Amino acid sequence: MPKTILQGPIALRLSSLAVLLGTSLGVLARRAIGRPLVPEWPASFEMGTLFWRRQFNRALARPDMADCRACFDSVHTIVEPADRVERRPAGPGEPRGDWFVPRGDWFVPRGHRSPLTLLYLHGGGYAFYGEVTRHFIAALAHWLDVPVFALDYRLTPEHPHPAQIDDALAAYRHLLASGVDPARLVVGGDSAGGHLSLMLLARLRQDGLPQPRLALALSPWTDIGRRGASQFGNDRYDMVQGWQTLRYAEWLKGGGPWTDAELSPIHQDFRGTAPVVL
Repeated sequence: MPKTILQGPIALRLSSLAVLLGTSLGVLARRAIGRPLVPEWPASFEMGTLFWRRQFNRALARPDMADCRACFDSVHTIVEPADRVERRPAGPGEPRGDWFVPRGDWFVPRGHRSPLTLLYLHGGGYAFYGEVTRHFIAALAHWLDVPVFALDYRLTPEHPHPAQIDDALAAYRHLLASGVDPARLVVGGDSAGGHLSLMLLARLRQDGLPQPRLALALSPWTDIGRRGASQFGNDRYDMVQGWQTLRYAEWLKGGGPWTDAELSPIHQDFRGTAPVVL
């Protein structure tokens, strides 16, 4: 059964809980009179989309990034039992991050059965790494039955490009050096993490390093510039709105000499790279 977790300063907990309850009641009220935002969406999906949009907007309105992240991270919902996956911090000499390792079932007492390892690059516009994302990664480890190394790469705006691709490349190199066969290594990520996964493939090709078995790009950010009517035209439906994408792009570039094309997967050459599942 889903469980809502509140954390951080009491004022943020209460305000986030109020937003969650208000969003949920608003969705139910509109649906009761036959006015869902999208008729095909389940009520829970509509609630989640609108709530997290409001959390992003509330957080990004704060001038201090620590306060911004605390606001975003003040509430999250657990939908999978936490005891199915062991979460442990990276050890000495490893890149900063966490291992998420399936505990296995009663008939596999020593844990997972998969020969694969997943290097996961989290989403959050390159500026957030919330507990809700860590819970999602734990759920992936459980349902895919693979050990996952979730890289805690440096965040913007404090650390603009190339900090993130440098951290991802260092993590990939470390896994290879520790004995992980690239033929059994999968790279994946969502949103900004999908962006980073694709950019990592291009960087591996450029550096002449072995490609992973597969890349998983979940709703990847493929163009950091202004492109297409949907970037702003779907703001009524999107969790991440158009103005937010421009803010994240500005933070990623950090005033450096990078063009949108240089930092966008849509402009990279992926010939000879690992296959990508979108």
